This record gives sequence, structure tokens and C-alpha cells, in this order.
Amino acid sequence: MATNSTNYNLIKPDGEDYYDITEHNSNVDIIDGELKRLADGNLRTASGDSLGALTDAGTYPLPSLVAFSDRPASVSTSTKAVLIVHQSDTALYQELVVGAKHYSRAKTGESWSAWLCHEDATAAAHSAASTAQGTANSATTTANAAAPATSVYTKAQADARYATAAQGSKADTALQKVSGIVPGEASPIPQSTNLNDIKSAGYYKCIDNTTAVSLVNCPGAVGFLLEVLQWGSGNNTIQRLTPYSEPNRPVVRYLNGSSWSQWAHVDAQTLIGKSMSVNAISDTIALRSAQGALTVGAPTSDPHAATKKYVDDGLAPKLNSNAYTANDVLAKIKTVDGSGSGLDADKLRGLSPSASAYANTVVIRNASGHFSTPTPTTASHAANRGYVDDKLAAKVLYGSTVPATLLPGQLFIKTS
Repeated sequence: MATNSTNYNLIKPDGEDYYDITEHNSNVDIIDGELKRLADGNLRTASGDSLGALTDAGTYPLPSLVAFSDRPASVSTSTKAVLIVHQSDTALYQELVVGAKHYSRAKTGESWSAWLCHEDATAAAHSAASTAQGTANSATTTANAAAPATSVYTKAQADARYATAAQGSKADTALQKVSGIVPGEASPIPQSTNLNDIKSAGYYKCIDNTTAVSLVNCPGAVGFLLEVLQWGSGNNTIQRLTPYSEPNRPVVRYLNGSSWSQWAHVDAQTLIGKSMSVNAISDTIALRSAQGALTVGAPTSDPHAATKKYVDDGLAPKLNSNAYTANDVLAKIKTVDGSGSGLDADKLRGLSPSASAYANTVVIRNASGHFSTPTPTTASHAANRGYVDDKLAAKVLYGSTVPATLLPGQLFIKTS
């Protein structure tokens, strides 16, 4: 089943759909319309008294800067200019071209940064600072320095000068996991700051690459988050710097006395003062083996992790469930049968109990303590009361009182 793209609702056929020329033409019409709209909308008309209010992407010809109070302070109000506005993943950017000078600024959140003038001398200084610090971003800096002062940065060039939203998010997340910092609470680092001077415990941020290049004793030329830890006096300080571009590779250095150590990537051999080991060594951090196995000591109390040997030894004398037969169950029952065992069976040797004279039942007394038996037919049968009484009725009777009646054949003998 076909789906639609997120931004322009273009039709996206499924792999099993048949080709449909109408869907193709519909997509082409949408793309053609958007390209035309972009072409028509690129040139815009400026209005109002604030350059900061011009936030729609496009190019704004400015015959004069008289009306705009937030223009660069060094720019003449009567000078013609061109303002270019574009958006990246992390911020809104304005590029202002005034004669031979080129200015830029960025808006993150609600505030615009200060205007930065990109003259040749400034760009050359940036390039020299970047080279002196051994920056890995020298190619980008050199390209910026080589551009004429009247050049306007493309969106791609501007984006390269700032951390992307994805990079910033990864760095923010990494820092939060380590220190619990909320990145929005970090203090911005001004241009040309010497990182050696940042010794107060707290969190600091540099969100654009241009500022990073201008910093002294900075290990790179990209935006970053900086965490400063301090104990004792101000001379016992650690700086941990997390680049936006490599949030999983922070660098650290420490101040002992008056000297800072070199920046070094974090590849810890210890954690919270404990070394790591694949063996079950006391007071160490457990490390998995090359096969992913974890070794622990033999457990001595219930909360301890159990070793394979402990489990295997405990199971060795046990009988497997599939080997535990009915005879095994019977053998167990026989050990507790008999009086007081509590066993209560519905049948005995396959026969049901009954107080009545039913065939193939086990005799059981009723609530009055009696049970029934049929009239005996053989000498071995149990006799019931009726059978006994009938037999006695035909025999000699004894007693002190003569019965009122005697049955035929009966003989009564008076004993007194």
C-alpha cells in the first residue's frame, strides 16, 4: 500500500504496487510548485524597524539602514545593504552584506547573538588561531579565510560553522548521563576567552564553531559543552569538554597548582577509584570476557550472584523431572501412609466405599455406625438381623413369662 512523504505529501508506492503514471505526475506537479514558490519567495521586502524581526528565509534588499535600530554599530545608516536570512537545524541566521563588509549573527532560543564582522583580517586571525591550536577543522577555517570579504555564506557553509541539532542533542544527552546537568542552564562562553581562566565549578557552553576557533587553549574548533569540577582551593580543578560533533569522546585536563595538563581523551582504566578485571578479584569492577562471560566468586549468602559450578553442584543429586515416574511418587506416598497420614482416597483397590449392600463395594459404616448386608445364601456369608430373627423364631423359647401367642411348631419352656 502506498504511503505519503512527511513534508510535501508526495506519493510513495509500495514495493509490490504497479506503476501509476498519474501518481508520478502528481509528485512532479507538487515538486514543480514548491520550486516555483521558493524562486518567487527568495526575494523579500523588509518592513518594520528591527532586522531581528525579519525571520522568513530569503533575501532582503535594504536601500537604507536608518529605520533599523539593531544594525551593526559601525555601519552607516545611509548605506545600502542586503540581508540574507536562512534556517539550519539548530538556529536562525542573518547575513548582512554592507559594501565590502560582511556581518553575521545567529538566533538560538529568543535572543540574537552580537553581529560578527567577517573582514579579511578577522578571518586570517581565525585561521592562525586554529592552526596554532592544532585544530582538526583547518580545512573549513581555511575556506572561510580565503573567501572574499563580500562573500555571503551558503546554508551548507553556515551549517558547518554551527553544531547541528542532532549533534547538540547527543552531546547534551551524554553530559546529562555523566553529570546530571541540564544543558540549557550552562553559561555561554564569550569569544576569545582563555579556557585556562574558567576555574569556577559549573557548566559552560560554546554553541558555534566561530567562537570555538577564537578561544585560547581550546582543544578543537567546534562547539562544545564544558564541565568544571573543583575541590579544595581553586588550584584543584578538572575541565571535561564534550564536543558536539563527538559526544562519545570527551576530553579532560586538570589544574594542579598553577599549571594545566594537556587535553586527553577519556579512556578510563579505573572508575570511581576501582580497577576493572575479568577475574573474580575482590574490590574490582567486573569486566566481561572476550566471549561475553562474567566471572564471579562462589556465593556465600543469598544475595550473591551464583556461579555455574554452584548451580551444577546443587542440581547434581536431583532427579530430572522426566525421570520421576509414578512409581517414584508411590514410593514417596508409602513413606507417609497409615494412621494419621492425612491421606483421603475416594477408592480402595479400585472399589468405592458404601454402607448399603451394593455389589463390588467396600463396606463402610453409616452415620449411626451400621452397615447393611444382604440375606446370606451360603454358609460363609455374613448374616443380617432379619435372617437371624427368622431362624430363632422357629426354635424353643425360654423365659419366666409365657408369650401371649406361639407360632406353630414353637415350644416354650418356663424357667421359673
